[in-house]
Amino acid sequence: MKILNWRDGSIIYESEKLTIRETIIEAIEKKVSLRGADMRGANMSDANMSDADMSGADMSDANMSDANM
Repeated sequence: MKILNWRDGSIIYESEKLTIRETIIEAIEKKVSLRGADMRGANMSDANMSDADMSGADMSDANMSDANM
């Protein structure tokens, strides 16, 4: 699974994980900057994202309920 930059489509992070949720969590755990990440529609409910750098990320229609940000 890949996390792409929503502006230019470049790859921010790539993983063997099968879901975007797992991929985002793995990237956060590895301290990868998710600036400009396309996270549209991701289900991130209950995820701990407190250490994530998500400046400029597109989270349209993402489920962030109870996420720790």
